[in-house]
Amino acid sequence: MKIKDFKNKNSDEIKIELISLYRKKLQLNLEKSNSSNFKSTHILRNVKKNLARLLTFINDKKRELK
Repeated sequence: MKIKDFKNKNSDEIKIELISLYRKKLQLNLEKSNSSNFKSTHILRNVKKNLARLLTFINDKKRELK
């Protein structure tokens, strides 16, 4: 996911995406803690990066409005 993708979405879609990423991160962390051979570390890393990108985009929009 890139920031360009977020620019085309409205605030409701962005909130839904944010909630979805938080849930996915939680699910992957639970799988990681319950499994000794967790093989989806690359997915967890990508989810964390996408979450950070989305939060950065949201904070930048808030700063622009002030």
